[in-house]
Amino acid sequence: MKSQFRGRGRLLTLVTAVVAAVTTVLSLSLTAGPATASAGPGNSGWQAVSLPGPVVPGVPSLASCTSGTSFCLTVSQLNNLGYTVSVTADAGASWQHYATLSAAMSYPNAASCPTTTVCWLAGYSPAPAYGPGVAETTDGGKTWTDMTPANLPFSWQLTSIDCVSATTCWIAGDDSPGVAPGFTPVLGETTDGGANWTWFTNLPAITQYDPQGTYALDAIACTSALDCVAGGGLDVGDGLAQVIFTTDGGETWSRSTDPTLTGLQEIFGLSCVNGSGGLPTCYAAAAATSAAGPVVISSTDGGATWSGMETYDNTGWMYSIACPDAAHCRATGAGTTVGLVGTADGGNSWTVATSDTSNEEGSVACASVSFCVTTTDNALWETTTGGGGSGASKAAAGTRLSGVAAAVKLAARWLPEVSGPTVAALAGRTATVTGQYRALHTGTARVTFTLPTGTVKTGSASIGLNGYYTVTVAGTPKGVTKVQVSIAGKVYQTVVVHGYPAPAPAVTSMSVHAGPAGGGTAVTIKGTNFRHVSGVYFGSALVRTVAVSSPTELTVKAPAGKQASYLTVVTRDGGPSPLTGRSVFNFLAKPALGKLSPASGPAGGGTTVTITGSGFAFVKKVYFGTKLAAHFKVVSSREMKVSAPPGTGTVQVRVVTAGGTTPVTAGGSFSY
Repeated sequence: MKSQFRGRGRLLTLVTAVVAAVTTVLSLSLTAGPATASAGPGNSGWQAVSLPGPVVPGVPSLASCTSGTSFCLTVSQLNNLGYTVSVTADAGASWQHYATLSAAMSYPNAASCPTTTVCWLAGYSPAPAYGPGVAETTDGGKTWTDMTPANLPFSWQLTSIDCVSATTCWIAGDDSPGVAPGFTPVLGETTDGGANWTWFTNLPAITQYDPQGTYALDAIACTSALDCVAGGGLDVGDGLAQVIFTTDGGETWSRSTDPTLTGLQEIFGLSCVNGSGGLPTCYAAAAATSAAGPVVISSTDGGATWSGMETYDNTGWMYSIACPDAAHCRATGAGTTVGLVGTADGGNSWTVATSDTSNEEGSVACASVSFCVTTTDNALWETTTGGGGSGASKAAAGTRLSGVAAAVKLAARWLPEVSGPTVAALAGRTATVTGQYRALHTGTARVTFTLPTGTVKTGSASIGLNGYYTVTVAGTPKGVTKVQVSIAGKVYQTVVVHGYPAPAPAVTSMSVHAGPAGGGTAVTIKGTNFRHVSGVYFGSALVRTVAVSSPTELTVKAPAGKQASYLTVVTRDGGPSPLTGRSVFNFLAKPALGKLSPASGPAGGGTTVTITGSGFAFVKKVYFGTKLAAHFKVVSSREMKVSAPPGTGTVQVRVVTAGGTTPVTAGGSFSY
């Protein structure tokens, strides 16, 4: 819900922060009145805020706002003052500044303010440890407490935090020990204000493709205690962007397999809001290549599929993003000429509010559509009018916007969506194959087409901005056409274009999205073009029996499985259904009940009982003996609260989920 991001030069700037911390006055508290003396970035409705000192260039500055309020908090490193927390509770009419952070944290990476008094930071713990750290304020930023979980490995880096309430927070980062296997993701959650943390060991794994690891998590955004999307990648070598997401509090995780992400190097910021169909709508700030190619992408299906825009810069990256709703977003860049951009129409058009060429990493956060703050351009800015919005529309990939001065307005184009190893196309129509060659941003690729008849044709494709190139297959023939792209005398990409005589099927909804790991769950699938269905797959597992009711509906029984899988419908004449977050199915283990608190209550019922255990995902019912509890709330996959129904004697509490029912246990007894 709030803007999230990480630092790229964290270890270098940590040294700077430590040096500055030596001179920090721990009890400093400064108050500034209205700070709107000078016009803000691009003179587009942003106003400068007076700070107690100049911002140290090149050091990440943080920002977070409490949604639906007038409260925002920023953290910037100022000369001679170290890290200074700046707070407004009246939509920027006045600001207070505090230099009390260093006692709780030496170097912050990310901030999240779920309320106007409670804010959390993730970064590095205070001296002399300088390990992974967490800090909290309960008085609106005046004072801070070190809340670092015990026994965290020193090699962990906590780079992003998002709190959906004062006590429920998610943290993302990476483990980077400096030796094999290199970077691996780290993700944790607390539901009790930091007293206890759960660190997930079931995150999606990928085969190591880079000598420096698999992927780091740089950003996380959550719309509830159960729904989160995290993103990252590797800012080294041939690193690729990665997105993972959960809809059941981390009990299961899915990884986006959208080929579009293979055209990006890393995601640095995420912002999600509640979307249609029960899935979050998310925006991500990213880089197409290392320190070159600012990109903003979005997903309307909870993080499974992505599309977006790229700017015409050849340097820098998009670093932070904040979206108060699905239509309005603000994003900041770093080391780029697009320091602050905005959209007011769901990403169909973007406007530059400031041009920034310094190697800084500023943040942006919004409490509402109209009130936002940003720490770009080595300063602190505010707007109460939205700070501009639409302007320069995105053109087709490879097309610069006409009539827009690149130095003033954002010249953007639709982000080329890199193709996977197989492309499905309607026979007779034009198909496109898109790739990316990071080693060369200009030049020509040689293309070889092998048609279904065996005929071989040749062509060429221009390598353009951020190394993207597009190959067109005109009048796609029925059958398999092999497309090989050669660069510098070597085959770089091979894609099979399958021409089908009928449109592809599409999944639009499923009756259930979870079931027991042992399989057997009946699932009704709705969509389009369910004619001549040749197979339905849960991941790679083929369903044995498919009952097709109509071209828009079919029913299957889920096979056995683990974690989460994408469901795919395949038809004889249309091929496979495309990837969508609406086809995710979660295979769940049977839940377990640990204890009840309290374990007794009056016969008339009404006692609020906290149930702890595991596997509380897709909870259906809670029973006290044979009586059904009318009200319950799932706090996390390990905790829920329920109102006890009336009863007598001692009964067994049972939790029923899509994965099964908790077995009888001594800890599950409740006495009336």
